[in-house]
Amino acid sequence: MIRSQVTLAILCSMVLPCEAADIKVAQAEGKTAIVTVVGPIEPGDGARFALAVKGLGRAIVILNGRGGDPREGEVLGAEAGSRDMGTYVGAKADCTGACALAWLGGGRRYMERGARLGLAPGASDAYLRAAALPAGAVAYVRDAPSDGSRVIDLDGARRLGIPVVDAYAGKD
Repeated sequence: MIRSQVTLAILCSMVLPCEAADIKVAQAEGKTAIVTVVGPIEPGDGARFALAVKGLGRAIVILNGRGGDPREGEVLGAEAGSRDMGTYVGAKADCTGACALAWLGGGRRYMERGARLGLAPGASDAYLRAAALPAGAVAYVRDAPSDGSRVIDLDGARRLGIPVVDAYAGKD
């Protein structure tokens, strides 16, 4: 019995993510819910996110994480977008790879001045089109170099035609 449990634990550690994103929901009655997603977005996090936000009304998803699984970033972003949840990246956040893809899927995208998104390869054209990005932005995101060196800030997102709100000014 112990041997089979050890074998199962070893197999699970090879299949399951080592570091899942930390997903938390805070909501005061009658207020917009705040959902935080911190850490790399790994396999299973999209489903965990969907479960965490089930039944929520208005919400803002605050993102902060490096790397992760691009498909899971798309799952999380698509879930946020389908519920018209805003996605938010703060000035001190480290939002790269899957995190940046999740941000792109938001119903409304917010960035603080000084926020930077690190783009990495792995985005699907279908997801980027569903996020209502202009063709130039789709190509820019899709063709990001593998070293993650393609970075966009608030002004860069606007130059690419990505609808984004300056979080402090409240302007598109």
